[in-house]
Amino acid sequence: MWWKAKQMRPLDDHSAALWVKQRLLPFNREDGLRVGNVVPQGFEAYARVFHPASRYITDRQKWVPARWAEIASWTGRIAHPAMQFHAILGHPENHAIKPQWGSLPDEGTLDANQIDVMVDVLAKYKSVQDVCFFCIWEGWGEFGAPESFAYLSPTGSGGHLDDGSEDSLLRLLKKAKRLEIGSFDYILSTGPIDAFLGVGESPSLWWPQDRAWCVGTDIDMTSTFVGGTAECIASLVNHPDLEALPIDIETRIDVYGDTINT
Repeated sequence: MWWKAKQMRPLDDHSAALWVKQRLLPFNREDGLRVGNVVPQGFEAYARVFHPASRYITDRQKWVPARWAEIASWTGRIAHPAMQFHAILGHPENHAIKPQWGSLPDEGTLDANQIDVMVDVLAKYKSVQDVCFFCIWEGWGEFGAPESFAYLSPTGSGGHLDDGSEDSLLRLLKKAKRLEIGSFDYILSTGPIDAFLGVGESPSLWWPQDRAWCVGTDIDMTSTFVGGTAECIASLVNHPDLEALPIDIETRIDVYGDTINT
């Protein structure tokens, strides 16, 4: 539903996003996927924001969020920055395990409540006049991408809506140039920090013009990573409506990264 983000403008000039590509850690199989492969180096601190699972409460007839630390307490596992969902469920050998009591965390996107909180918090840590940049994975169905995977896209001059309609924006998003970074391809857009509220999916990468912070969500992961000042990261980690922990940029975060709950 990205065409509903009417304040967003796709960009064909990728120069504004080159810094992200330049500062990502190089990927190698021996180290696995690390925080620095998702968000760039150079920030004072980093956080991992865990996407909540869901469990069904029969007597209330409703679904409620289930935090990872809560799940770990049910199974006798240890909550820590590099924990993996299958490992805290008690099945470190099965990466595709699903909980019997509910549903898995969302992959590749923050949920609506997390988006609202993140936008509210991060808006306080950027220059008021700054616009933001958003890398949108082209694999979201509305873009009609020929492949189910993509690369990353930096910045430049923006397109202009011909009539300001949702259809017009969708056409521009589909036509926008892509840029390869690793295994993914994104559409780069710009707009105010809240441009994507209510869209349905969060961007894969987003940051303000002053680069005060950067948020990254790998398409295949159930967590989001943020780099920023120590104060900014503390605000996320201590927020009552987020489950987040400080994490080092070199920490391994793929399915083999949880060496504690094995």
